[in-house]
Amino acid sequence: MPEEHLFQLDILTADKFFTSQSAQQVVFSSPSGRLGVLAGHMPMIAAVLEDPLEIRTEDGTWRVAAAGQGFTEITQEHVRFYLDTVEWADEIDVVRAKEALERASARLKGSLNHMEYVRTHAAIARAITRLKVAGK
Repeated sequence: MPEEHLFQLDILTADKFFTSQSAQQVVFSSPSGRLGVLAGHMPMIAAVLEDPLEIRTEDGTWRVAAAGQGFTEITQEHVRFYLDTVEWADEIDVVRAKEALERASARLKGSLNHMEYVRTHAAIARAITRLKVAGK
C-alpha cells in the first residue's frame, strides 16, 4: 500500500494507550451517523458514540474493536480517538457482557434517579456494543 494511502491511527483511553498503527481506513459512529475516514481527510473533531470501531489495517485486513464514547481528532495524516473504553473483539468476555446486559436491563424496571438512569443506559449500550463486536 503506497504511503499516501495510509495515516497514523492512535486510540487512547484515560488509563491506556490502546493502539498506535498505520491504517488505510477507520469507520466509527457519531451523532450524525457512521463516518469513514481515509488518508487526506479534511481536518475535523467529532463525537464518537458507543458502537463498533472498524479499522482497515496497513495490509488491508479489517479489525474491529468495541468503542466507548469519546471524541476523535482528524487531520490529513493522523486520526486520534480519545475514548472512555475500548477493547478488541477477541478480548471480550461474552458471558460477562450478557450478564451485564441482563443486570442493567433489570435495573431499568426499578425506580431510578436521573444519574442512575443515565449510567444504566450507558451500561446497556456498552454491553450491546461488546456483544455486536464479539458477534454474539
